[in-house]
Amino acid sequence: MKTIAIIPAKGNSIRIPGKNCKILGDKPLVAWTIEFANKLYEKELINDIILSTNSKEIEGIAGDYGNSNIIIHKRSEEFCVDNVTNLGVVREIAKGLNGYDYILLLQPTSPFRKIETFKRLFVDCVPTNNGNWFIRSYYHQKGLLFEYIEDIVPLKTYAGIIYRTGTFYLYSKAFIKDLKYKELRTFVTWHEAININTQDDWELAECIAERFKI
Repeated sequence: MKTIAIIPAKGNSIRIPGKNCKILGDKPLVAWTIEFANKLYEKELINDIILSTNSKEIEGIAGDYGNSNIIIHKRSEEFCVDNVTNLGVVREIAKGLNGYDYILLLQPTSPFRKIETFKRLFVDCVPTNNGNWFIRSYYHQKGLLFEYIEDIVPLKTYAGIIYRTGTFYLYSKAFIKDLKYKELRTFVTWHEAININTQDDWELAECIAERFKI
């Protein structure tokens, strides 16, 4: 089974200007995700890495922190406006891809991922058939790490207990084509659940990077 990782990293950001290039800990924010994707590739857990960007500076960061296997997708300005979702970017890139079974979306706003969590997601959660499904990561308030939960109970039932995160999205090829799906849920640790969208998020991430030396 072939898995392609896509890192969407546009140059412009409204709430935190230049966010993807801003230094978190000892490296730019986007570099954390690039290095994580490199590790997955080196361990043969994924087959290819695509970095989608409209920024020469981010391309340079990929050169500094990435391996030579990273493919640069030059994103058009049409797909850099605020109302375009990362899934929209993934679907646009997928039109030009052949021979893949899964697409792994790695958003730079979640810098503290662990290889062990990805292994659990991929080994324990991926269905045996390539049907219409996608896996989304969640954080459990009590820190529980279930293997996965099928989307049979409305999310509002868990209000205040589990929370959506942007840590991992794994899409089947069938889902990418027609968006008809069953959602599967996997869980991540609280460090991994950090999603940097505001200045408060950034300051929390700085504390984590410094205190825990992640």
